[in-house]
Parts: sequence; C-alpha cells; structure tokens
Amino acid sequence: MTFRPLYNQIVVRMDSPKEMHGALHIPDNAPESSRTSGHAAFGTVLKTGEGHRRKNGSIQPLDVKPGDRIAYHRNAGERHLIEGETVLLIPEEHVLGVLE
Repeated sequence: MTFRPLYNQIVVRMDSPKEMHGALHIPDNAPESSRTSGHAAFGTVLKTGEGHRRKNGSIQPLDVKPGDRIAYHRNAGERHLIEGETVLLIPEEHVLGVLE
C-alpha cells in the first residue's frame, strides 16, 4: 500500500540533527520563547498533494515538489509512520522556503 497526501499536504523526511549544519541545539527544558522563536527545521520533500482547492473548485499546484530541500517551522505538522518510515506531514503554509 502506498500513501498519497491530499490537497496542500506535504510528506517530509526530516533531517537528522547531524545533518543540520550550523543549527543550535536547544534543550527541551529551555524556556518556551527560546525553543520556538526564530528556529527552523530542515528536510526533504518526499510526496505532495495536488495543491490548494480554490473556491471555484480548481486546483492551484503547490510551490514545492518531491526532492526539494525545505526549511519549515520547527513545530509544524505531525509525525507519522508511513511506508515504514517516520515522516512529517505538514501543510504547505508551514514551509518557510526551498533551499537551492
């Protein structure tokens, strides 16, 4: 069985902490403001939905595609076990940008 995300959802393989060059490790017991402000996570897009459904019923394609390396809000989305791999499922709105 394979998984196909719907609409604006993106399946992301999260980078391991070893792959996050230049990132600071912020412990879980740090104050909430230290853990969330200005902190991004990185990963690779594995699959995407078709796009955003507009009010007129048409579909607006997503700006990201499988293979893109992205930065996204650290607390975005939900972790799921899909096709034997723990991945992140996030809406496109939580993507900060594509790394080129």
